[in-house]
Amino acid sequence: MGNFGRSLSALRSVLLAAMLVGTLIECQGQSGTIPVFNVMTYGATGNGSTNDAPAIQSAITAAQSSGGIVYFPAGTYLINTPLTDLNLYRHNIVGSGANSTVLLIGSRGSFTISGPIQPPYHNGSLENFSVQCQGGTSGGQAGITSQDANGLKFRNVTFSNCGTGIDMKNISAWSERNDFDDVTFFDNRIAVHFDQNPKDKNNSYDYNSFRIWVNTNQPGTIFLLSGGANAASSLYSVKGNIEVGTTVFDSHSDGHANLMYTDTYLINLEDQGSGATSYLFNTVNAGGSNSEVAGIGQLVIGGNTQLTAPGSIDDFVGNVNGMPQDLGTITTTASTSDIFTSLQLTPTSKCMVQPENSTTIPLSQVYVSSYNYEQAVLNHPPIAGAVYRLWCHQ
Repeated sequence: MGNFGRSLSALRSVLLAAMLVGTLIECQGQSGTIPVFNVMTYGATGNGSTNDAPAIQSAITAAQSSGGIVYFPAGTYLINTPLTDLNLYRHNIVGSGANSTVLLIGSRGSFTISGPIQPPYHNGSLENFSVQCQGGTSGGQAGITSQDANGLKFRNVTFSNCGTGIDMKNISAWSERNDFDDVTFFDNRIAVHFDQNPKDKNNSYDYNSFRIWVNTNQPGTIFLLSGGANAASSLYSVKGNIEVGTTVFDSHSDGHANLMYTDTYLINLEDQGSGATSYLFNTVNAGGSNSEVAGIGQLVIGGNTQLTAPGSIDDFVGNVNGMPQDLGTITTTASTSDIFTSLQLTPTSKCMVQPENSTTIPLSQVYVSSYNYEQAVLNHPPIAGAVYRLWCHQ
């Protein structure tokens, strides 16, 4: 999706948010209504210079007791003292749009949230606003700190100019089952930090789903693990324009045995920058083999990407090359063979195909008969219109 497409998506979100909040406000007092707690009703100004944190805190406290929506109309809300929402369970935090509602984290401010450990682990949401750090990327500020967050949903949220966009911490429990959808990071030194303190009780950051956009003008890190964090069994889908030298996954820079890749069911990186080079994994590990990379269900990388940063050990590269990679689809013609082109296969590749539509051809009669570095030949009965996806162990 380009900037125009995302702008349309953001516009739709603004309109839907406005319609939703208008409806809810009109319906207050009726049976079954969802309460709306407008932060301006509690004294917030949204002028970008007044510390609105106390007023926002009052709105959050009110929502925690009865459930509902903490709503931010358009404006810039300076948060210059610590703001907390440690019971984001019964309520949601909703702005009027990522381009119109801004939470500005001041030099003395912070915003810490938590979704309690309560089955079925589907807690509150944060939607339709942006977070900016007043101190910039060198200030070390976090846009939002999540503490023992479980089942939170981030929708149409933007983080910009922060030392860390989202700082995920485990204090007494774990951070799992959080869903990040259409979340954008602009020029943050670190987008997401799995910030494990070795003294903390649990190290699990598993079962999270990230479908995010990243746009950078300077090198940084998108996912950083520290202190022995375990962030496996998750989905990582990253698209955007990523500056040269950026590391997508950094799991070993602090020397701890951090774990990110085992049983991860999708890693997808589409670096849309022109001629840029990003490092997919930084796996420098003085402790030995990086066996934790085994078990990735699907690895898809764009053409502007190197697998490892300089200094990564050869064992890791061997493990990556053994994973099945999705190399695209082909639609069969009425001939008995068709050719996948523009591939980058190695002589030791092993390829398989997967049906993608309902056109019936017995899979036993469809196979890759030969391949070289640039192409693979798919043999099949003379039936047109069947779509097959090619997977190869590189």
